[in-house]
Amino acid sequence: SDENDANRHRVFFGKGADDYFNVAGTSEDAEFLAGTMECLAKSPKALEKIRSVPAAERPTLKSQMLSNGWGGFFCAGDNSVIMGKNCGNGFGSAGLFMHEFHHFKQSRVGNWMNVPTNLPDQMLVERMGEAAAEVANFQFFNDVRHLPEAKADFDVMTAHRPGFKDYIQAVDAGKDESECVLAGMRGYAANHYLADKYAKQYHTMPFSLEKDNKNLMDFKPSEHDGIAQMMNEMQIQALFPSGNDVDETAYFKMVTVGLMSELPPDDKIKREMRSDDFAYISDSTYKLMKSAQDQCEACGSLTAKLSPEGRAVLAPHGLYHDGAAYEKSITPPPPPPMNGNGVQMPPPIDGKVSPPPPVDENGKPLPPPMPSLQAKLAAMAPKQGLMSRLRAQTREKPVAPAKNAVAREMKRKGNSR
Repeated sequence: SDENDANRHRVFFGKGADDYFNVAGTSEDAEFLAGTMECLAKSPKALEKIRSVPAAERPTLKSQMLSNGWGGFFCAGDNSVIMGKNCGNGFGSAGLFMHEFHHFKQSRVGNWMNVPTNLPDQMLVERMGEAAAEVANFQFFNDVRHLPEAKADFDVMTAHRPGFKDYIQAVDAGKDESECVLAGMRGYAANHYLADKYAKQYHTMPFSLEKDNKNLMDFKPSEHDGIAQMMNEMQIQALFPSGNDVDETAYFKMVTVGLMSELPPDDKIKREMRSDDFAYISDSTYKLMKSAQDQCEACGSLTAKLSPEGRAVLAPHGLYHDGAAYEKSITPPPPPPMNGNGVQMPPPIDGKVSPPPPVDENGKPLPPPMPSLQAKLAAMAPKQGLMSRLRAQTREKPVAPAKNAVAREMKRKGNSR
């Protein structure tokens, strides 16, 4: 502990003089975090990453109970990593620490949160940042997968951590590290729960339209004059960031700092990061932007600032190329046509709706009409034709000559038996 600060301690992850992190908290906090450091020390790659940062510049560690399922977070304001006590202090906690430590490393090369761009691209960059930090977690577990004491946590990661299985499969297939990184990031991005969770966590201002600023959406333009409409529209648009699309290649290189020795080609980075699988918006984000845009247009707006329609949309039931495809997926089919008496119409035939069945004065379907005499005769015609042909064949059949006539004819010709 630091004798000059009763609330500052150190936890060590190695035997070197600089193999430590400062801890802000009690001695009990330091002892708890020491368990995480003990697991970290079993990964040579984790040690290499940590030792690449001078001890005096490393983040201070803190430990506390966290809610809403968070395992930890990095705070750039005071350069600290807060680890959740609810996640324990074993290998799982060590992997989470490497996730947060990667956020620390990202902060040293640039900012990836709330960058000056539109909302969908802000979410794209943030997804890149979180996915890259998860790969740091994956790399740690891949490094300790051979340890019996890490097997239980490795199995949990395989079963439940989005992207981990994709990363490990790429590693086992012998792919180079950049391909493994991309595989893990793609797998992470495919998870709808995480996409929706981070969208709402990082963008409280736009999503305040669903709660604290719901009055802006409840505003009825038809009941107010033009000035009030304009003010309402301006307040809505002020909650949304605006700007041109980002350079996804530059941000990818920034957020993946230290994850691979050789980066993928720029065109591959652009293709991967701008694919529908990665550059989507969540369904809740689409609904928020679409309803806000509709309200702004109702207030007289002529801008297309929000315009979510052209973005791919990830929903729990699938990924959709654009807003129109997503809208179609959630639009129920039209009800079947009904006649004037409330009776369901038969299904269409050849694209045309067949006429409704006849009903009586009470709306009940009438029985099918009895066939007419002419219809009965027409139905019998083929049978009559068959009988006529049979009779004709019978009349035309040659009749055999009588036996006595044959004998007389033979005698006349002089034939005998």
